[in-house]
Amino acid sequence: MKIKNSTAWNDWMLRRMISWCCKELDMPIRAVRLAVFRNSRSTWGGCARGWRGQISVCVTTNEAEFPANASTHGNGERFIDRMECLVAVTAHELYHVAAHCVTDHRQRTRGYGMGQGSSERVTCAQEIRVLNLFRQSREPLLAEWNITPERAAKPQITIVDKRKAKAIADLEKWERKLKLAKTKVAKMKRRVKYYSRAENISQPNS
Repeated sequence: MKIKNSTAWNDWMLRRMISWCCKELDMPIRAVRLAVFRNSRSTWGGCARGWRGQISVCVTTNEAEFPANASTHGNGERFIDRMECLVAVTAHELYHVAAHCVTDHRQRTRGYGMGQGSSERVTCAQEIRVLNLFRQSREPLLAEWNITPERAAKPQITIVDKRKAKAIADLEKWERKLKLAKTKVAKMKRRVKYYSRAENISQPNS
């Protein structure tokens, strides 16, 4: 999965959040090929291209806009802060993708004649379900998502080691060439011997 991110949230946090959402939505993570996260001028926004496995999630940077009314997503619902909004919108768009790769998630109400779309009513219900799961375990989930990944230190290679590696590679290359040359020489010798015999046969005895 590729992530394009222009927000203040870390890529690894977003990746872990997506993984968790996919698990709760019972969909394979591999179904998501591209996830775009960016700041929004409105409170939030999002879109999904399920047939491409792509989602786009936009959330405002202004915390003053929260709590934000989300009654269109669930009766009487409100997003308390930006984090709730991020999880909810991500889950919403992921479910649209799920409708294209998980048979049980498909609803014919929005299938563009294919029976592979997901209705907004069902999608919003799934979004709020996942949001409520996040609310129940918010602190441990955020702690897990925000762990800075340990980056393995690259081994320091000395100049001597680099030159030795190059010498070994050069030796192997020329040994391959030598083997090829020997094969070619043996082949040419056989040809010369063949033509020499043919010439002797064609010459009359004196």
